[in-house]
Amino acid sequence: MFYLRAGLIAVSFFYALAFYLVMADIVFYSHYKTHISISALHWIDSPLFMIKMIFGEIKNILYFLVYLLIAFVLFWIIKRMSNSYSNSFKQNHYRYIILVLLIPFLIFGIRGRLASKSTINWGVAMFSTNQNLNMAAINPVYYFVKSFGWNNAAKNKIIESIPYPYALQLVKNNITTPFQYTNKNSIYREVTPNGEEKKYNIVLVISESLGTSKMNASHTLHALTPFTDSLALSSTYFSNFYADGIHTFNGLYSSLTGMPSLPLEHSLKQYATYLSGIKLPQLLNEKGYHTTFYSTHDKLFDNQYGFAKLIGFEKVISQENFPTSEVIGATGVPDHALFNKAIKDFDTTQKHFFACILTGTDHPPYDIPNIPNFIPAFSQPFENAANYADWALRNFIYQSQSKPWFDNTIFIITGDHGSIIHTESDMYLSKLSVPLIIYAPAILKQSQPRTSLAGQIDIPPTILGLLQIPYTNTSFGIDVFREKRNFISSTYDETMLAFDTLNFYVYRKLDPAIFMKNKNMKYCKRLQCISKTCLPLKLFPLCTAKATDELRNFRTNSP
Repeated sequence: MFYLRAGLIAVSFFYALAFYLVMADIVFYSHYKTHISISALHWIDSPLFMIKMIFGEIKNILYFLVYLLIAFVLFWIIKRMSNSYSNSFKQNHYRYIILVLLIPFLIFGIRGRLASKSTINWGVAMFSTNQNLNMAAINPVYYFVKSFGWNNAAKNKIIESIPYPYALQLVKNNITTPFQYTNKNSIYREVTPNGEEKKYNIVLVISESLGTSKMNASHTLHALTPFTDSLALSSTYFSNFYADGIHTFNGLYSSLTGMPSLPLEHSLKQYATYLSGIKLPQLLNEKGYHTTFYSTHDKLFDNQYGFAKLIGFEKVISQENFPTSEVIGATGVPDHALFNKAIKDFDTTQKHFFACILTGTDHPPYDIPNIPNFIPAFSQPFENAANYADWALRNFIYQSQSKPWFDNTIFIITGDHGSIIHTESDMYLSKLSVPLIIYAPAILKQSQPRTSLAGQIDIPPTILGLLQIPYTNTSFGIDVFREKRNFISSTYDETMLAFDTLNFYVYRKLDPAIFMKNKNMKYCKRLQCISKTCLPLKLFPLCTAKATDELRNFRTNSP
């Protein structure tokens, strides 16, 4: 009976694991609005951070307790079954043989049909414009296991959908300003400014979860970011600006190198070491700048320290540089403490400086500091966290205005990614729509609202353009003051998407790509097929049209 017991133990283990994935999927889905995938393992090398982040919220502890109860009941039932089966196996062995023969039919039942695409497949499950209803039809365990196949396929083979010369020409056509290319087979191009080099200080603030959905009170019940709204109105503000992806590492990578991320790849780990884009801190070091990277986190989280040193930052400031009493939660020190540290450093810096400040408080579990200068005014933790982050930025700018280096400093504020707030569309563009605010009242004399299309990969070339520095642009980014972008792309874990002012393109490894002309779906064309005959267009329903409509709403409702 040893094998029978071993088999039952193995079955109970896998059932318990499946239940765990289902419970973890609830937490993952509540934050990202998509089922749990291999992307959840990006932070497996930072287990302490993940534990703090997950169990920092009471509801997640309740989910885990429910899981433990289910697992205990399951093991108890299996134990009772194993004792019963051991006693009756010899007399009723034919029943177990029949049970084994029926297992394939159980699998067919789970899949729902015999066709190559089962009913738990992403494409077949999509039937509504409501994302929650669509995702409810998908088995989270299947989705998680399937995502391993997407990642391995990407790593083990070269995907080339169109010939390289044609792809190269398409990219060059998107660069609207004529350049002297270093090589006809690359996009490396020489950038020659019109005037003399400028020695401005640059402060790049990448604010956690700062999306346009939180701004102007048009997408929320309350005015969560009153200072950011007012700053946008008195600055050069790009309202049609998009994050490189839905994770912090996406935004950090693209904002400092001008390079896009790839689906399901951790930008700061997997391929940062063979970066071919702009190493912005290193380039500014060569121009005599002092460069510092600031983060509220543990410096090893997301490989931030390694990445920062790789691209040339001279100094890295993180939670290790603060007293342990100031570390209040999973995301480290609060935003205002990090800003105060940066101001002290700026006061004592003898050179011109470039600083990248990555905030973190506006992130679950939303650990807001208990300080007298900020009083939470909202009922929801995420609202108070967003309002606190806005207050911390306000305090930072107000303190800076009294400093002698202020008039010679350009402040650039953006979000690492956006937030999912009051939306039902498939792609949740609120997670990608972020502001770009360039504030320098003594340098850029007039506030200039901009509606031209741009993204985080354009930040390095734009900074170098403001400084009038000649360089070789080895990235996909453009100077948004000199050039015009025809389209922008982003990643959404296993999905890639691109859009311009009218069109919307989505590529998923799970299904062929579809090109959407407009929200009424008057023109649809499949760009890529997995067989000679394209699958029905119903695989990509009106939910994408809803996302396109949402894209327009962000543009028109921004401050």
